[in-house]
Amino acid sequence: MKKAVLFDFGGVLTLDETGSESICSYIAKVTEVNKELLKMEHRKFNPELLTGKLKHEDIWQALCDRIGERIDIEALYESFIHTLNYILEKIICFLNIYLII
Repeated sequence: MKKAVLFDFGGVLTLDETGSESICSYIAKVTEVNKELLKMEHRKFNPELLTGKLKHEDIWQALCDRIGERIDIEALYESFIHTLNYILEKIICFLNIYLII
């Protein structure tokens, strides 16, 4: 009898190849900023973000300066929720199928 099902969320179950890609895609879509420029500049902060040395709040102003846009940080928070909702929908579908079988 199976007692639990575990999932690895960290960069595994995202809309895109990576969590950063999902974040940048969403922000570019809702703000109409240049997606490739946003990805390129966001990527420069990734080592510190991924290791927890910096938080997005720490780099947000610098990121906006680098792309020459003023983006409300709420777009970032919405991107997290959007990605999480997508992941949860997929997990629930998987669990429904798994539990029925």
